[in-house]
Amino acid sequence: MATYRKADIGENYSYYLFTEPTKAGERLEVEITKVEARSKTASPWWYVKTYATDSHLDCYGRYNPQLEGFKINPVWQLDATEENKELILMEIERRAYR
Repeated sequence: MATYRKADIGENYSYYLFTEPTKAGERLEVEITKVEARSKTASPWWYVKTYATDSHLDCYGRYNPQLEGFKINPVWQLDATEENKELILMEIERRAYR
């Protein structure tokens, strides 16, 4: 498992800086934000942003399971629970490091 430094900024936002380069040699940063539902019947969900910065300081949104190209992958639009946050992080790690 890759190691990271984590900063929780309030209960709705977490920032992760992975301490090891990805398999492509990039620096990986992840933001996970809790999005409150606009409907009373819908649950809050996690919104993920990934930043993979290469040696030329170009930054890409790689390894984000919520995106398939430029489309949203609804399979990874998960309810805002700590367990689901961990699942998202494990999937990002799998994509970036294995």
